[in-house]
Amino acid sequence: MGRSLPASVSPVREIERSNRKPTIQGGSMRTPRVWLPALIGLALLASAAPAIQVHVDPVNVSLNPGDTAYFTARAVNQQGQPIPAQFTWSVFPPNLGQITPFGRLTAGNAVMNGHVRATTEIGGQVYYGQTAVHLVPTSPNLEVEVDPATATVALGQQVEFEAELVNPQGQPAPHSPWLWFVDPPNAGFVTPQGVFHAGPALASNTVQVVAECVHMGHLYLAAAEVTVTPAPEPWVAVLPPLAFCPVNGTVDFNAVLHSTTGQPLPAESWTWTVDPPTLGAVSDTGLFTAGADTGTGWVRTVAAYQGQQYEGQALVHVGPPGPPPPPPPPPGGGIMGLVQGQTSTGLIPLPGARVTALPQQPGTPPRSAMTNPQGVYILGNLQPGSYIVKVEKPGFLPCFYPASPTPQGATPVAVDTVMVDSIDVVLLPGARITGVVVNQATGQPLGQAMVVATKLGSPFVRQAFSQPDGHYEIGGLIAGDYVVRAHRMGFQPEFYDNVPTFQQATHIPVTPPAVVDSIDFSLAPMAPPPQGGSIAGDVTDDSTGAPVAPGWVMIFPQQGPGQPRMVPINPQGHYVANNLPPGNYLMQCWAPGYLGEFYENASTWAQADPVAVVSGQQTEIDFGLAAQGLGDYRISGRVVDASGDPLSEVSVYLEDSQGGALYHAVTQADGWYEAACDPGQYRVRAEAVSYEGQVWPEAVTATLEGTGDTGFLLEPAALSADPVTPAAAENYRLLDARPNPFNPATVARFELPAAGHVSLRVYDTAGRLVQELVNGWREPGVHEVTFDASGLTSRVYLLKMEAGTYSAVRKMVLLK
Repeated sequence: MGRSLPASVSPVREIERSNRKPTIQGGSMRTPRVWLPALIGLALLASAAPAIQVHVDPVNVSLNPGDTAYFTARAVNQQGQPIPAQFTWSVFPPNLGQITPFGRLTAGNAVMNGHVRATTEIGGQVYYGQTAVHLVPTSPNLEVEVDPATATVALGQQVEFEAELVNPQGQPAPHSPWLWFVDPPNAGFVTPQGVFHAGPALASNTVQVVAECVHMGHLYLAAAEVTVTPAPEPWVAVLPPLAFCPVNGTVDFNAVLHSTTGQPLPAESWTWTVDPPTLGAVSDTGLFTAGADTGTGWVRTVAAYQGQQYEGQALVHVGPPGPPPPPPPPPGGGIMGLVQGQTSTGLIPLPGARVTALPQQPGTPPRSAMTNPQGVYILGNLQPGSYIVKVEKPGFLPCFYPASPTPQGATPVAVDTVMVDSIDVVLLPGARITGVVVNQATGQPLGQAMVVATKLGSPFVRQAFSQPDGHYEIGGLIAGDYVVRAHRMGFQPEFYDNVPTFQQATHIPVTPPAVVDSIDFSLAPMAPPPQGGSIAGDVTDDSTGAPVAPGWVMIFPQQGPGQPRMVPINPQGHYVANNLPPGNYLMQCWAPGYLGEFYENASTWAQADPVAVVSGQQTEIDFGLAAQGLGDYRISGRVVDASGDPLSEVSVYLEDSQGGALYHAVTQADGWYEAACDPGQYRVRAEAVSYEGQVWPEAVTATLEGTGDTGFLLEPAALSADPVTPAAAENYRLLDARPNPFNPATVARFELPAAGHVSLRVYDTAGRLVQELVNGWREPGVHEVTFDASGLTSRVYLLKMEAGTYSAVRKMVLLK
């Protein structure tokens, strides 16, 4: 609510106010307004030559055509301290609207995108800053209330205003910090807290104090009417009225004695003081020097004139020097446009769509932005070059500008130093698969079942949870044939149509935007084994602690009988695996957008900690997963076993040159995987329980289309176990070659319990003999032999040892 300031703060006298609250619909004012450049803290200068940045507020806003908006600019040095500057305002494109020398924009009448720029010259150098402006046809139905709606104040006095953004029911709505403006600009100034100071000159009897904010990207404002009257007696104005000063820094204050009508008067003398004195010192000319202590206080001055004394004051805050602001973005232009979606009722704006500028020149990083509630996006500060624009949103087919489903059909957008607008995209709806999941035993619907659709012959996969009524819908599907499976805790997983395996599943043809319905599932409850136990836990984001879903927990028997169990993570981030036979298990957890891991915090199954399951008990095992980036480049391929059959649930890691995991993907039921990543080269490693891990022999470069051929052939770890027969288990051993990977040579090692004939040969993965290392009699003990691959190409090689009834194979990776 509006109120008079205490006398201890300033000599305010509110003469008149009204309780009427005028409002402005749709975030616009229909009468012209003028902005007063900010006066606060502009006397603060750095002692060294600053690296100057220009900031324009508000940032990235939407308006209705014909609306009015106010913009403010400030120049700061590398410590973030303000620098005095005069700004020239401009708009691009020119038909975006008209802007005054004081930053007031009257928007044009067309729906479009553009930007407002503030330019200044400091020390012979030109600096500029800019903000995006989107003219959109509609806006949320909110309004600004300013209180008091009207006020009367004398020159040299002040009145405080408050503002609130409300919905049609009068409830407050969230918004950005308020920006305050005065019209006309020479009638006074207003602080960031909404305190209006009248004067120094009586420029106009009627002043408008404007409050402006941003909600969900849209700008809203309203104004209070202020009547300014002559002052009852001479008064002192101190500028700047509010200053921010670093410890041991300085601020130069200036004081003027004004007549009752705002005309300067010749003061006979000035006296300056600081309150409290511990805050700093002030000279006879008004130069304030801060001390070593931080705090807030007053710089006061008294003017002597015709036997009378008149006092003025300014507020000063002394704080520690702030950290330097981030370096300014590289010079460049940008791309902006509108994203719409095709629906049964026509085109609609699509908020929350992800738009990415993918550079065609090496060394330039991609840039992404989300569309605002009106479907508008802006990709600013792009380095000059050529870009492919990709747009995606759940439920719709991804699109490359202007209307291609693949990057090969995209039209590149050339960017230099200006904003390229009207890069508009229409997303088409993908196909949908729908159905119902029920309990086979009771016929009741099953909620929180995870249903997964996998496109045959590719790594494309989408999933959804069933609702409490059992219904599910998987959207955004591209054309092709799909296999669909359903999982739920406590039930047997099932492929459509009522079969247990991928190979038996019915193929479902899909063509966008068609809806394929009645893909229903009837899941059978799991039968508890005798004396079974369970494992349960929560899966959370490592950095935020938020639940992670959808996702999977895979449970493998460490030894003995039993099948691996894949358990879905429910929407609350919880999983339960019931009816597990007692014994030790290895566990793995993964989710889209996260780095998968084995328990506990291991990237290979050989490093995993076993988890004991006890009859009649529940073991609690939680996972914390690290998020990975949303890359637009792809590495993809297929993983199969020695017989050529696909391997599912194989973890594929994209690693840096030191073996640090950066991205993670998991193969689907047909063996395909696709790892999304940033552009670059990666070490690619495949890891599956009970199989030998494998590393691609050379670094792989990610592409927009996906490599498609980065596949693996994994062999059971039993092949490289020491024995083939129990009798040999404690005697013969084929040890790991060292180093591995290697270039150009590695040392093969084997151990014999007794003298005998040994064969040690190297094969390629097609079974062709590459080199014979040993073929003869050897004494007992550990033996070493060097394999020199100088004349060979990078690939995986197999080292096979035979001695009596013992046979074992190890993999070696030549990486040149």
